[in-house]
Amino acid sequence: MKAFGVNVFAAWFPDAIVGIVTLITLYLIGEKHFSHRFGLLWILVYAGFEIAEITCPTKYTEESSSINFKRSVQYGLGVLKVSIFYFLQKAKLGKFKIFEGIEPGK
Repeated sequence: MKAFGVNVFAAWFPDAIVGIVTLITLYLIGEKHFSHRFGLLWILVYAGFEIAEITCPTKYTEESSSINFKRSVQYGLGVLKVSIFYFLQKAKLGKFKIFEGIEPGK
């Protein structure tokens, strides 16, 4: 941290270096085992599916929120319930009405 100080650049710099090294490695492996086009396609697909987060300052006030704490907890628990049902049905440890007519994981 002495080189850049304590700031956003110093925090993101190692991730950027690792990302670039990963792309170069994927390209070289793809080129060596298949072709130049495959290597390029591989890094494009990999980079295209990158999940990134853009931070922005926000303020939540009572007027800006349309959901209260009780409803948000109910929603969160509902999502957790469906996720558990999905996992159990996918692992063939149960059958749930919510997934009737479909097979999770396909």
